Amino acid sequence: MSSDYQPPNPFSQFGTPPPGQPSPYGAPSPWGPNPGGPGGYYQPQTPSRLSLYSLFSLLSALFAPVLFCMCIPTIAGSLTAVVLGHIGLYQVQRSEGRLHGAGLAIAGLLLGYPLLLISGVMAVPFFSGFGEGWERAQSPPGSPQARLKEAESTITTQAQGTAHGNTPEAVELAKEFGSLMKDLREALFTEDKRKAISLTGGNFVTYCELRDGKCAFLVHVPAYRKFDDDAKESLAELAWMTAQSAVQGKLAPGDDLAVGMKGSLLYGSVMVGKVAAEDEESDPDEQGTDKDALLPFFEGDDEAPAAAVIEPEIDLSAPVEPAQP
Repeated sequence: MSSDYQPPNPFSQFGTPPPGQPSPYGAPSPWGPNPGGPGGYYQPQTPSRLSLYSLFSLLSALFAPVLFCMCIPTIAGSLTAVVLGHIGLYQVQRSEGRLHGAGLAIAGLLLGYPLLLISGVMAVPFFSGFGEGWERAQSPPGSPQARLKEAESTITTQAQGTAHGNTPEAVELAKEFGSLMKDLREALFTEDKRKAISLTGGNFVTYCELRDGKCAFLVHVPAYRKFDDDAKESLAELAWMTAQSAVQGKLAPGDDLAVGMKGSLLYGSVMVGKVAAEDEESDPDEQGTDKDALLPFFEGDDEAPAAAVIEPEIDLSAPVEPAQP
């Protein structure tokens, strides 16, 4: 017998099972291709793992509404879902089959992006209120800054009336000013600037700070964002003329006068000038958007902030009929 003789392999009839196909014994083949190996031999394949970034992306997106129910801003959870979703999707695509979970990453992104947009919109008033609170905390009680901030808070809505002031006489001036401005707006401006969703119900909610030798009107303009530059300029001219008319007989010519026109968040026009004589016209000496120009009108000797006197919505002088049994 030749020394080169080798006995036949009894199992050669089965051959080498292809990758992923069951072996002759019924069990799935654990062998995979090894293109870089010598002779095309097969080696074991490592099972793919779930990408943890993809998993946590979806969990973060699902957990974000829970934060909203707990009155906690959801921007952290939604932002986490978006960032982890992109990382997980990138890892799965570059893993060459060693990782899976692309579907979880895509689901996290589909949920995360709308939640991020919603939470971003909701965070604006949250951080705005935080900034106002910080500014109020930095302003000592009784300072002009604190008085101005308190006055601004009264014209945000009409829930407590449409006319406010630091004295009963100032409330009457605010009432007259706001009523005149509403009538002028109805007569001179288009319908889309008259009818709009507003917390003030379309009214010019006004605060008047009246002191010796000076007067300032703060007014909330409904739908101020819809006015273009020319319309804002025209409205500012009307507001200055209305203020001049309202203080006739209350202030002497040459006294200080100011008008601050405010939208939902920002001032659109701040005018400062002098009270004109009854038969004369006067333009404001300063006009811009800096509310600091109003601070001199809130300076005084009293230590406490000027209390807003609110126009009552109910006629207290009307007789009250007894309740029917």
